Amino acid sequence: MKPKRNAGAVFSEKKAILRAISDNRKLLKGEKGKTRDLLAKRVGVSGQTLEKAMAVVESGDQKLIKMMDEAARDAALYDAQILAIALLWAEARLGELLKTNPPGFQRGKSGQIKQNPLPPGITHKQSFYAQRLAEILKNRLGGALP
Repeated sequence: MKPKRNAGAVFSEKKAILRAISDNRKLLKGEKGKTRDLLAKRVGVSGQTLEKAMAVVESGDQKLIKMMDEAARDAALYDAQILAIALLWAEARLGELLKTNPPGFQRGKSGQIKQNPLPPGITHKQSFYAQRLAEILKNRLGGALP
């Protein structure tokens, strides 16, 4: 999955691309397709959306530009909230799996058998927090995690 960028970076990139279009700079050497669509793809919107945004910026209507910026910020916030919820569910599910996972055993360097209750890469602290999160969500939702 592609990492999300913060809203400030997205806005500054969009402004830079809009400036480049108005200055007729060649940003996309060697790429095939409509310039509008190629530039829009870089920003993460469709070509039509980019044209509409350019029209708003070129109109100079500050109220309309502010509304467009707020809508973009709201969309970025919504995306971040969805990712945060997905992360919480994943951590809770990890906690549920860790709680039900039987401990494993391995032979140490000295030949003694020692208990290894956690999968490789999972610390006791991570396990505790994940199991605690799973417990809290189960109690709040009144049952198993989806």
